[in-house]
Amino acid sequence: MTATRFFSKTRLMLLLLTTCFLLADRFGLLASLERMTYDLGVRFSLRPMAQRIIQIGVDSRSLAAMEQGFQDPRYDMRLIRALAPGNPRLVVDTRGIGFEDDQTAMEILIEAKKKLDSSDFQSRADRELAQTLFDLEKKLAEGMQKIDRSLEYGRFVGGMGNVILSIRGIPRTSDSSPRIPLRREFLKHALSTMEAGSLPTGMPELLLLQAPPPEIAKHVLALGMLSVEPDSDSVVRSSPLGHRVGEAFFPSLALSVAARSLNIQTSEIKFQPGRSIVPGTWDISRGFSDTMLTFFYHDAQGQSPFPMVSLIDVLEDKVPVATFRNQIVLIGDTAPGLIPRYPTPLGQPLAPVELLAHEVATLLNQDAFKRPSWTDESGWIMIVSVGAALVLFMPWLSPFIGGVTGMGVAVLGWIGAIHLMMHHSLWIPWTGPALFLFSGSALILATSREKRRRDRVVPRSEMEDGNKMLGLALQGQEAFSLAFERFRQCRLDESTLEMLHHLAVVCAETGCFPESIEILEYLEQKSPGYRDCGQRLAEMRATISAGATGDDGEPHVALIPGKLELLDRYRLEEELGRGLFGTVWNGIDDTQHREVAIKIIPLQERFPDGTAFSRAKSLFGRMADQCQSLRHPNIIRTEETQILDGQGIVVMERCPGQSLARHVTPGQLLPLPTVIQIVAKAAMALDHAHRLRIVHGNLKPENIIHDDVTQEIKLTGFAQYLLLEAISEDDRQHPWHRVNSLLAPEQRSGNIPDRRSDIHALGRIFSQLITGQTDPAMATPPEHSPPASTPASIPDCLDRIIHKCLEPQPENRYPGCIELARDLVACIKSRING
Repeated sequence: MTATRFFSKTRLMLLLLTTCFLLADRFGLLASLERMTYDLGVRFSLRPMAQRIIQIGVDSRSLAAMEQGFQDPRYDMRLIRALAPGNPRLVVDTRGIGFEDDQTAMEILIEAKKKLDSSDFQSRADRELAQTLFDLEKKLAEGMQKIDRSLEYGRFVGGMGNVILSIRGIPRTSDSSPRIPLRREFLKHALSTMEAGSLPTGMPELLLLQAPPPEIAKHVLALGMLSVEPDSDSVVRSSPLGHRVGEAFFPSLALSVAARSLNIQTSEIKFQPGRSIVPGTWDISRGFSDTMLTFFYHDAQGQSPFPMVSLIDVLEDKVPVATFRNQIVLIGDTAPGLIPRYPTPLGQPLAPVELLAHEVATLLNQDAFKRPSWTDESGWIMIVSVGAALVLFMPWLSPFIGGVTGMGVAVLGWIGAIHLMMHHSLWIPWTGPALFLFSGSALILATSREKRRRDRVVPRSEMEDGNKMLGLALQGQEAFSLAFERFRQCRLDESTLEMLHHLAVVCAETGCFPESIEILEYLEQKSPGYRDCGQRLAEMRATISAGATGDDGEPHVALIPGKLELLDRYRLEEELGRGLFGTVWNGIDDTQHREVAIKIIPLQERFPDGTAFSRAKSLFGRMADQCQSLRHPNIIRTEETQILDGQGIVVMERCPGQSLARHVTPGQLLPLPTVIQIVAKAAMALDHAHRLRIVHGNLKPENIIHDDVTQEIKLTGFAQYLLLEAISEDDRQHPWHRVNSLLAPEQRSGNIPDRRSDIHALGRIFSQLITGQTDPAMATPPEHSPPASTPASIPDCLDRIIHKCLEPQPENRYPGCIELARDLVACIKSRING
């Protein structure tokens, strides 16, 4: 299958997936996923809530203690009278019972009284008429009692001045439904009496169902519409801030309570698109239809922060009246079966009075969730955008990178939507597009796996034949290492073993003994006793061991001045220096006509054992890779590495100057400003290496090249400590063990060096360049000796820097070289300013 066909098939499937998600969004199938994410964000969101709201509920105990019935208005009157001494800020009765059924009866009785007053009492001789008038007088007496009771209740709540009652309505289902004119006692609590066309267009319109009689309505502080409007899944997430009733507009009960709590008059509330409800002072987050996304308060255990007390406990004086002082008291039914409960995003069904508590707190704290207006119609736009990205761009990327990136962005975006709700009260519906992006990215990964499976059409036997032919061709070009790698990818049948044996013989005949030994070791491991591999391997090891050292006991360098066979572009001129790990030569690059430095590390001579030598070669490769990745003006650049005749070859740039070892003795010390510059440049070079996770591990004056003319420095010897891992724990006489006396305390204890080990070494060099003496702390165990002391003429800030570098415990040193360099700069500035 060609790449073009593969990507065409992938794009076709992505287009189909885009269409499916667009249809799902069109028919509201993704809305349930968005609601699930919204509910999750509500559950994770926590906000502080001051105790300003208290609830009084008609619970099961209250119902059992009521003698006349739970709807008897006398209980409401007794309750409000009981609350009056406590001086609550507001008393809000949400029960909607007591007098709402009396309004019609009172109107009838008033008309009956007018008829009685105009009747001719002489006609009472008519028995039937007399009986009718008697019944009418009886009903009139009962109606007048209700009127008197309403007037008494109204005068009482008017005297309190802090009572708010609820009104209720039902949706007006048709434009043909008649609008019932409202009394002026109700219109005084409305926001507007303008014509319906001038009211907010998005507000739901209701027909008034329950309301207190006019005698009460004209005395209460405010009226508010109590309405619960669940979503399509029956969960209450939002609440309207107002409703239209006839030609008037009433605030919701929550808005009315919150406004009066803040001493805001009803006349000050203005609903204008994109503006504050109270101009300039009260900005409530609301949607297009002036609907608020309620914040549901809860603690870490999911419990409501609003206290609830029983109505019967208040009536029986079991609750101190001081409990209600300056509180917003909400009264409502809570007994099971008495009133419906509505599910919430918290997973807990709440009664209307409990929902009202959350709504009022949301308004007072301005904690309503915000949904940007552009998200109302952005669902399909985001799906189309994600689909375009998947179809046009993702298939051109690597399937793995594109798929993993897409799924990661989808998951992070979904988590980000939850984060915005938790910390910024902002709801961005992203679940549908995130699921689309995740599905599309997974589809790309799946189709890429199918492509790889179908591309594997070459039989294994043909692949092996190709590797063998390529290996023979590389062997003919004397690229023995590459040929060995090709043969190793084949099955070890008789023909492969024969080719490997012949390759080892050819390597030995051409003088490539390390490669020949490596091949023979592989054959001995995979097929012990094959032909004469064991005998050849022993003979080559003995030959190399016998010629490893000269008569004087010094390392015998097989690469004498002259041409290097594999690195034939270089010519050795003279020896520049000799250290524990090897010898550095001055070389000439004949191809570019320049000088280079060539370091020769005698790996075979230091590790004559085959296993140890193989490990040393592997460690040398790691060291070479790390050195070649370093690119810094104060680090010697490594240009090429090679293992030749059992010796590691490192070709580096040739830098003028000599090591700092000549400046750490008395009489040869450099000026203090020069020393500070050297240490600062070394710190920046080490910081570059540490950012690449490369540790020097053996920093000392000999590894820092200093040019006396330009005052520039170059660091060398990075990662040589890795070669120490090839030393066996039992080989305590190995020459490289001497390097341990120069390491940091934790390294001498056997720990792997890190950046703080380099900081310790740099601090020791700093001290030596100033004092001309070896750090005395090195002569005794670090836990029993203090850091080195500096001369009294040295500034205190430099003394503190050196002491911090030489702290025995690594965690007490500088965390990084950049911090050391900053302290040096700060010290210099303080000296200049002082």
